[in-house]
Order: sequence, then C-alpha cells, then structure tokens
Amino acid sequence: MGRLRFSGDEWSVALCSGLWAAGLLAFDGHGHLYLAAGWAAVALLHRRTPLVSAVGASLLLGAGALLGIPTASAAPMIPVLIIAFGCGRNLRHRFAVCALAPLLATLSIPQLGATAADAFFAALLYLAAFGFGRLVRRRADGARSAWAGTRALMQRDRASTPCPWPVPGSRRCSGGSSPISKLQSP
Repeated sequence: MGRLRFSGDEWSVALCSGLWAAGLLAFDGHGHLYLAAGWAAVALLHRRTPLVSAVGASLLLGAGALLGIPTASAAPMIPVLIIAFGCGRNLRHRFAVCALAPLLATLSIPQLGATAADAFFAALLYLAAFGFGRLVRRRADGARSAWAGTRALMQRDRASTPCPWPVPGSRRCSGGSSPISKLQSP
C-alpha cells in the first residue's frame, strides 16, 4: 500500500477547519487547542475515508464534552459540517447513514447550559449538509451515466454514419464511403 497523497484542496479544507476550531476554542477561553489539531486531521480524511472521519469526529465531540466544550458550540461546527457533507457525498446508502449516526448521537450528551433547542439546531445543520452531499452525489452519478450514454452514441454514430466531406483530390471520404464520393465517381 502506497502513501496517501492529499490534494491541495483537501489540505486547505483541513487547515481552514483546524484554524476555525482553534480560533473559537481560544476565543471562548477553553484552551484545548489539541482538539483543533484533531478537527484538522478528521477534516483531512473526509473525502478518502469518510466513515473513519465521522467516527473520529464523534470521538472528538465526546472528548470536547468531557472537557466542558458544548457539542453544539461553534468550534466544531465547520469541521462537522464538512464531514457530514463528505459522508453524504462519498459513501453509499447504508454506510452514509451509519456514518452520520454517531455524529447525531454525540449531540444528545447532556451538558450544563445546553438546551434541546441547541442540539436540534445543530442536528438540523448537520442533516442539511448531509442531504446536500447526497444531492451532489446523485447529480454527479446522473451526469456520469449521461456522459457514458453519450459516448456510446458517439461510437455508434461514428461507425454507422458516412463522412459527408470527401478528402480533397480523392474519390473517397476520409471516414469511409459517402454519398458525395459516390456521386463524384465516373
């Protein structure tokens, strides 16, 4: 097995997620910046291994809850939205729902000062990102199958349609026989 090579956009998503979490954790006075590094790591894996990324995000949400960071806070919001989108976009049907379940389950961790409305709002955002990922997947699959059908039609037309323009200086068409070349022959 070779090394994982991440693209520039995967690195930029991970960097933005980590900086977002670090900035909000530092601003809120929590100071648990190693959680921001964890958010960056799971955001880096959101495209290649979305199931591992979702489980890692659930563990980070649980660890943050143990440290007093609300699971519905703004610090993990962007990374979890990215991971929920990645689960919807990159996983097949049952696996996508299985990956989203631990993220939603961590929202039910009882915390001081957190209300049911906070958890409901966060769950609504995560489900919207997941649904958008599913929509993008469906559209991409539809475009891929339409392009495959177009290629098949192009191959069939290329094989059956004669060339309408003859090759200059010749009685034959460049792609085979054509009605024009038959008319020009003596």
